[in-house]
Amino acid sequence: MSLVIENKSSGTRLLKILEKTTIRDFVVSYSPKGSKIERAVLASEVCRKKAVIFSRRKQAWKEDFFEELYSFPNCSYFDQVDAFNQLILFTKEFYSDLL
Repeated sequence: MSLVIENKSSGTRLLKILEKTTIRDFVVSYSPKGSKIERAVLASEVCRKKAVIFSRRKQAWKEDFFEELYSFPNCSYFDQVDAFNQLILFTKEFYSDLL
């Protein structure tokens, strides 16, 4: 298991702090490429292949997440969407045999 952290802004500072801890071996620095919209386009290709599956169980976070996801990029907030896209692209890049 890994803790993937974007190597930008506050993530860079967090990576430096975690270097000095016992979990440093589980921390992975990730530098996404392209704009948030470019990443969304690339991640959507993986989703269209039905390589991403969500549980059917009702969960409190899902409603807000899907509202943000389906209204991107015309939404007020898109941190969840960008994190989701980065997860897909990170997985595709480092675990390509899974997708």
